[in-house]
Amino acid sequence: MVSTNSRLALKANHFHFM
Repeated sequence: MVSTNSRLALKANHFHFM
């Protein structure tokens, strides 16, 4: 389930940068 967490974190980071 680490992959899912990593993916979510990446998406959140992208939104944060936006």
